[in-house]
Amino acid sequence: MGDNWDDSDDDWDASDSELDARLGMLTTKDAKKEEIPKFDDDEDLALKDQEEEKKLAAAYATKRSALAEKRAAEKERKEEEELVRKAMKMEA
Repeated sequence: MGDNWDDSDDDWDASDSELDARLGMLTTKDAKKEEIPKFDDDEDLALKDQEEEKKLAAAYATKRSALAEKRAAEKERKEEEELVRKAMKMEA
């Protein structure tokens, strides 16, 4: 039986740098040109998420307390108006 292996040169016989360029691979030579993101193994993403949640909660609490103050002021104003109306009725 004959050998089916094709020993002819093809595109994959090119040099490694040529292949890397064709495949768009990043090599150590290219690493100096492009900045590779560095990850700190010691940082805890859960802690970062908790800090972000605390910031959002604080902002929400601030808005909520401002709204509560506004409602309390509006309620107080309405009570004063009602007292003034009753006083005017008594005088008339």
